[in-house]
Amino acid sequence: GAVSTLARIPTLTSLDLSYTKVDDQALQHLAKLPNLKQLYLTETQVTPEAVEAFRKQHTKTFVSWARRPAPRGAPLAGEKPVDEEGQ
Repeated sequence: GAVSTLARIPTLTSLDLSYTKVDDQALQHLAKLPNLKQLYLTETQVTPEAVEAFRKQHTKTFVSWARRPAPRGAPLAGEKPVDEEGQ
């Protein structure tokens, strides 16, 4: 796939894979990049454990990773409507 192709470019220094379907296995391929300085993985399928393992092996690589929390429903779900001015 695309990640294994990217992993064969040793001069790559910055890579933004945010909002793609990359996963932990893809991250293992990217671990082969010797000059990677910045890696962006926001909203991907990479797990926090894989990110932490990558960071320990590649202390000079900045890894930006985040995942939005799952929606919890409407903020006032189940609340009674406001009774304006006693009506």
